[in-house]
Amino acid sequence: MERTVKSMMLMIVLAIAMFMLTGCANINYEIKLEKDGSGEISYIMGYDKNFLNSMEVSVEDLRGDNSFDEMRQEAQQEGYTIEEYEDSTTYGFKAYKHVENVQNEFKVMEDSTGEDAIHFEKSFFKTSFSQNATLDLSDLSGEGQAEDALTSAIMGQMKISYKIVLPFAVGQNNASNVSEDGKTLEWTLKAGQTNEINFTAEQSNMVNIAIIAGAVILVLILILAITSRGKNKKN
Repeated sequence: MERTVKSMMLMIVLAIAMFMLTGCANINYEIKLEKDGSGEISYIMGYDKNFLNSMEVSVEDLRGDNSFDEMRQEAQQEGYTIEEYEDSTTYGFKAYKHVENVQNEFKVMEDSTGEDAIHFEKSFFKTSFSQNATLDLSDLSGEGQAEDALTSAIMGQMKISYKIVLPFAVGQNNASNVSEDGKTLEWTLKAGQTNEINFTAEQSNMVNIAIIAGAVILVLILILAITSRGKNKKN
């Protein structure tokens, strides 16, 4: 039976629906890529601790909370491993799984035909990753509707991030933050806006290039040797 791949957009919508009645949320989506096109997809969804503190709610009060259950079950059905997650800013859960080909396992929008996916190409001479995606969250803010003032306020406090970890340094990109080594890109996404995500990263396969260069040099040496030997015999 073919497994349905949930899109990043749908996960955000589900998380927003869950947190609307419970408070502000942190949503962190991350993809770690390997040179062979495989990788690990993970996401963290949880309550914002600052918001909990302002509401005088502790993490201990939430440990028996079942509001995550449906999302955990859906993630498990897609092959994710689920574990409780807590750091200095977030309490919730983390879902993660290893995939052999990230292009087949990841979509930004639910109705995507593949254009917004992470593209992977590997040839004899180079390896490249790229993505050019639009994540439209403009319909999620409730802006302009008086009855949705609370919705807009909660949306404005939500922290949504998208992170790509590459096996080599990135080139052109529009990430909000890039690590010093150029391998980690992070976008801060906004509800109520259209978010653009694009990057290109390429690395030459130096071993293969060296092999070809060595073979060419060897052929040239052999040609010169044969030519020189022929001239000597003639003389």
